[in-house]
This record gives sequence, C-alpha cells and structure tokens, in this order.
Amino acid sequence: EQLRGRGYATAGFSIPHFFHVSQGLGQGFSTFESPWPIDEWEDYIGRSDPLTTDAALGFLENRPEDRPFFLFAHYQCAHGPYVGHTEHDFGSDSTAQYDSAVASCDEHVGRLLDALDEPPYRESTAVIIFSDHGEELGYRGHAYHGSSLYEPAIRTLLLMRVPGAHLPSSVDAPVVLTDINPTIRDLTGVAKPANLHGWSLFTEGSRANRPLFFFTGHVGRTTPVMIHGLLYEDRMLFRDTQTGTVELYDMAADPNQERNLARTDPDTVSRMSEMLEGLFEYVSRRVR
Repeated sequence: EQLRGRGYATAGFSIPHFFHVSQGLGQGFSTFESPWPIDEWEDYIGRSDPLTTDAALGFLENRPEDRPFFLFAHYQCAHGPYVGHTEHDFGSDSTAQYDSAVASCDEHVGRLLDALDEPPYRESTAVIIFSDHGEELGYRGHAYHGSSLYEPAIRTLLLMRVPGAHLPSSVDAPVVLTDINPTIRDLTGVAKPANLHGWSLFTEGSRANRPLFFFTGHVGRTTPVMIHGLLYEDRMLFRDTQTGTVELYDMAADPNQERNLARTDPDTVSRMSEMLEGLFEYVSRRVR
C-alpha cells in the first residue's frame, strides 16, 4: 500500500486459500488475484505452478514501463498434499513425491527468474525468494508441518539478489521472515514504524545477537496445537501451551535436537521463558 502511494505498480498473485481465510491481504495491490479459479482449487493441486509464473510474466509484459513495480508471486507447488510429476520422477513414497513437487516448482520459478535476469530487469530489480515454513517428512513422527517447531519445520529458504548492493554470498546468522518487510522498506526508502517486527538485513538484522521468536498454532484441529519458540545465543526453547511441555536444545552442540536440556538447565529455561513471554506480548500488538 505504501509503495503504491509512492508510484509503484503493484501486483500480487496468491493461492485460493488466502482468499477464503484472509481479510485485507490484497490491500494496496492494483491487481491481486488467484491465477486459477478460487472455488476450484482442489482441481489444481499439483499443477498450479506454471499458472502462477504465467500470471507473473503477464504482469511484467503489460506493466507501466514508466513506473517502478512491486510483484508478489505466491506459489503452492511444494505444499501438501504432495503431487508427483512424470517429468520429475523420484519414486512413489511421500518424500519422493515431495521432491518431485519441489523440482517442478524449481522449474517454473526458474522461468520467472530467467525473465528477471534479462534487460531491463537485471540491473534494476531486487529479487527475494522465501518459503514460509519447511516440511517434516516423518521427522520424529511428524508429517507435513504445523504440529511442531523442530528444525525441519521452521528452517526456511531465503535468497536475495539486489543489484548494486555488496552482499555476501551467504550469511551465517539466523534471521526471520519478518525481516523481509523492513528490508524492502530499506531498499525503497519507506519509513519503518517504531514497533514493526524485524530488522533490515542490510543493517543490523543479519548480524546482531538478538532473540528470534516463532510459533505454530492450530486450534481447529482434533488435537489443538499451540507452541511458542525462541532462539537466542544458540539455545532454542519450545513451550507447548496445550500440554505444558518445555524443551531446550543447544543448537551449536546438538543441531539435530536430540538432547532436551530443560531439566538439567533450569536457569536458561527460566531466563528464556521470561524473554519468550515478553516477545509474544510484543509481536501480538498491532503495528502502527
């Protein structure tokens, strides 16, 4: 919305789920639509990725050339239920089907990236690629995502290409997806509200030793899930608000999260629990 007010052409292509459950997500977009029929979403499971790319390419071909643009292309191609593709055949089990879906996603996202790698885009367009969560694929008995905060569920993809910026090839520091908003603001000169969550990755966000908050919540399930998590100084804490279970892991010494230290290190649990409560209260406030 703020970019549109600065003269940007804005377009978003999202998945039907968000048109059913979200309110206001399309605010500020000149174009905000699903690339396939909203009420026929089940018919497009596993074959929506080319349509999202086609819609994004259509916007690029018809956009006003005298204005900068903001494009949001939201893919569903690697989301469950996993659907295999004959041109990417890795087998028939669930993981193989997921791999096939990822390969198809890679192919069609690649078509959009190829277009953005050509003039006039390559030297003037920032590209940010991210996923909203990982998949557990049977890790500790969990399928898909949303039922735990273990590493496979919360480690995500985040890639950036910014013309003219001197960025390292990789950053060995944990960041969160809420950093994307202030990063785009930094790129475009849009002021950041004082209580906006996240930091710009061009300044301190990728280097500062800060607590990172994450959670999963599904209250409509047969077995409700509500887990809050915190990563700070190589320690990761989970608090399951439904069961009262607390887990603490040393991510430097135990990256596979095999040794729960909650009972043997109560001081860290107490300190991080207090931080977690404060952070949850903070991120629950409305941004103004």
